[in-house]
Amino acid sequence: MLMGRPSGEIVHFTSGRVRIRITEKKDDSAFFRALENNLKEMPEIKTVRTNPLTGSVLLEGDFSEAAQLYDFFKTNTLFQLEIPKTDGTPLRQKVYQSFAASNRFVKDRSRGELDLPILIFLMLVGTGIYQLTRSEVRLPPWYTAFWYALGVFTKSLMDIEAIDDDGDE
Repeated sequence: MLMGRPSGEIVHFTSGRVRIRITEKKDDSAFFRALENNLKEMPEIKTVRTNPLTGSVLLEGDFSEAAQLYDFFKTNTLFQLEIPKTDGTPLRQKVYQSFAASNRFVKDRSRGELDLPILIFLMLVGTGIYQLTRSEVRLPPWYTAFWYALGVFTKSLMDIEAIDDDGDE
């Protein structure tokens, strides 16, 4: 909290909707009435709905200029917007850690017989066999064909580099 203002946090944000929760002012109808009147003055905001019982405010409007919205939240006198802090871990690292943990789980459960890539491969082959048995033979969509083509191409490049590194050809 800064200068006696309650803290608000964004709990939902899309291009047309923002929900802010101000827990400290829960059940304070006068606060939410003043906030609603204040927010209605912003041209970007088309609808303001406050709910003192839950301590939240829902804004609907054109938030393509999110900077203006944040500027308002920084300068308003009713509450201090808290920007959520991250742990600093890049998303790709989080995805990798999740994949590695899932892979360890599969290896542990299968006593080393399977890993996650093989399991996914088997599931996809099984799906293909299932579709063939049901006479659902179709060509893949263009984006899937391009994705597979890219995979085959990059795999072949890696194989060529491995051969060149070994000096075989």
